[in-house]
Amino acid sequence: SSGINAEYGVKSAVVQVGPYHIQLEMLDPPAILPIRSDIHIRGVCNTDSHVVLWNTRKVVVYEVSEDKNFARPSGTFDITEPPLIAIYEHTLYIAELSCITARNFQGTVKQTILLSENDGIPVDIDICGHYMVIATNTGFVKGWDISRRESKQYISPKNICDCLPDTSVVKKIKVNYNGTKVAVQLKKPNNGPDSRLLIWYVEQDLLLGYDFSAGLTLQPLSDNGSDLGCEDLITGYFIKSKGMEVERGTEESVSMRYPREVIWDSLDPRLLVVQAAHAPNESIPRSE
Repeated sequence: SSGINAEYGVKSAVVQVGPYHIQLEMLDPPAILPIRSDIHIRGVCNTDSHVVLWNTRKVVVYEVSEDKNFARPSGTFDITEPPLIAIYEHTLYIAELSCITARNFQGTVKQTILLSENDGIPVDIDICGHYMVIATNTGFVKGWDISRRESKQYISPKNICDCLPDTSVVKKIKVNYNGTKVAVQLKKPNNGPDSRLLIWYVEQDLLLGYDFSAGLTLQPLSDNGSDLGCEDLITGYFIKSKGMEVERGTEESVSMRYPREVIWDSLDPRLLVVQAAHAPNESIPRSE
């Protein structure tokens, strides 16, 4: 069985609460809208006006009414392979084995972005603002500006794995609102969680990171893994739950964890929120 899925929009969030059920939570005004699907849900994504559900054979799009009281199907189409999907306005971007297709809600292809054999196979796709990024199984991260009729690549591809001193691989990526930073989650070769979270500063081509197993900021990484001698650009603080309240924590309170979920703020490109979860068996090997 697949894990429970969740995604976040600017003023809404969608959470899978069962094999065929999701819950759409709106922030302004506050409302909760349950939706039952006819398909066994394996993936979700959303905007504040649409929710997209899919499994290995079908994609279904729901349109949320203006009063937020109901959602009705506005499109559906069949697929032939397990997809990776992100939504921008009225377009679905679907990462397939050797390309990314831009489709309408009925599945009609509006644009095809080809990937080379060297690029590898997509493992994740993300959209924030009008920027789209993908990560591949060979470690490449590529990005496009999708604000116009034809998507345009806006950054040079970067191989994250080539910058690492070990054999971890890219698991998930998140781009910020103005496309200047990409958060990269890793996993070990045995699919276990990696305690590091990397941030690619696109304009400076600078790769920084934070190791949640030790509560330490990593030295900047260049393409050859050397220290660039740059000042630390990652700042912030930690919060932890205490009953129903939240209090400020310390770096020590984050140690022996890993970045489970990551999300950029939908308006402030500097703000990144990370769910730092306890590693399986309360232990995780520190990255060398």
